[in-house]
Amino acid sequence: MWAAPLCWRTIFMLAGKHGIEYRDIKWVVSYGVFRPSTNFQCSLNLLLGFILVFTLVPQPSAPLVTGSISWLPSNKTIDLPDRPDFTLAGYPQDLNVTEQFNYMRAAGANLGTTILKNFNVAWSQAPDPFISKRVIASAARLGIGSTFDSVLLPYFAATQIEWLPEIDNNSLRLLNSMQINNDRLLDQLNLTAAAALIVNETLIGPPTPPPPAWYILINVGTQSNSKARKCNLFDTFLPANSTIPVFTADIYSYRGIQYPSCFAYAKVSYIAAHGICSDCRVGSLSTVQNDTEIELVPDYGPVRFATHEMSRYITQMTPLQDSLPDPRFDLEVYAIAFLTRLFSASWNAWADASADQYMVTTGYKPAVSTLTAKISRSRVYGWLALQLSLTFAGAGFIWLQSTSRYPLLGDTAMVAFNIDSTEVSKTPPHEQEKRELLGIEPKGDGWKVIVVN
Repeated sequence: MWAAPLCWRTIFMLAGKHGIEYRDIKWVVSYGVFRPSTNFQCSLNLLLGFILVFTLVPQPSAPLVTGSISWLPSNKTIDLPDRPDFTLAGYPQDLNVTEQFNYMRAAGANLGTTILKNFNVAWSQAPDPFISKRVIASAARLGIGSTFDSVLLPYFAATQIEWLPEIDNNSLRLLNSMQINNDRLLDQLNLTAAAALIVNETLIGPPTPPPPAWYILINVGTQSNSKARKCNLFDTFLPANSTIPVFTADIYSYRGIQYPSCFAYAKVSYIAAHGICSDCRVGSLSTVQNDTEIELVPDYGPVRFATHEMSRYITQMTPLQDSLPDPRFDLEVYAIAFLTRLFSASWNAWADASADQYMVTTGYKPAVSTLTAKISRSRVYGWLALQLSLTFAGAGFIWLQSTSRYPLLGDTAMVAFNIDSTEVSKTPPHEQEKRELLGIEPKGDGWKVIVVN
């Protein structure tokens, strides 16, 4: 073993000091350590035993340092001298009546499908507060982490949310009238965690500004078609400590039978806009997001187009729970995230429908696949502490050896062959554990073993 020189020096140190038992010699030569009980016979044994144990640590502890560095795949952004250009959909500005009609017709042809795609592709269950995202299909060929010099992103921020004790009769009438544009509205609202925006759709549209606040109705019932007439803790998915008021409303009916469910109703004040994002990065497949503050720009109408469609498609987004935070943990976060994602998806759909003459060009920095070294500091510090301990243990052994009666210096490779043990009687196999202390003395160019007691 590589620690054999230390083992022989330890044997000589104890043998020259007060003697060492045969079985301890056997343990040190065979295993590199003392028997457990030997370590506590005296202070010298304890120190030497501690040092011997430390000589065995480096081998089993090797993974401590070799595993401290791991290589992880990652992407690194490269700023090329001649930065390549990237073309993406813009937004029409200052449309005349004819252009506006053609634009709305082009966008509305597949608007619902496009909104659903954008909603599902860009977002996950993470709340992602203060983050704006835009789906750019052509960005799929870029690596994750690529950055655009500038890109227009949708912006939505809830400034205040107020939970109302119940829904008024006028809002219920508006909800029923909204079925003109969505005949499945009430069926969809009957699903758990479904949401609807209560608006007067005859007064809202692209020519008019969006309302300053949305009234959002959320189904918080645990079972659809529940016949409970009064909501309680067991009828909703809200946590027991929730302070959000809930109420029962007869929203859904089938064959003339009303099926009440539990709802929460809130007034959400918000800011809906869009702005320029500098150095926006590709955060996931085909999705660009901001890491810095967005510089808001004038509306030019697209924000009005996007907000106009939110009330029409919000109930259709309910099944996309993988793209929404879990409402059971925080209903307020869920409501804000729902509106943020829906506005982003709607705005994105209108942007994708813009004509070719409104395409814009921007530079970008591509990201290439690289390997990143991840260093475990705890492992490195553990390895450093081990090495320092070994160093101090070695220094301690040198000091102890200097006090030894017969310090074994130089090469110890042949020391076992230079020891004369003829003066020690051969112990029968059944008595080899006899507790007699053996000492050692010089004999010519070698050593001899003697019995101390």
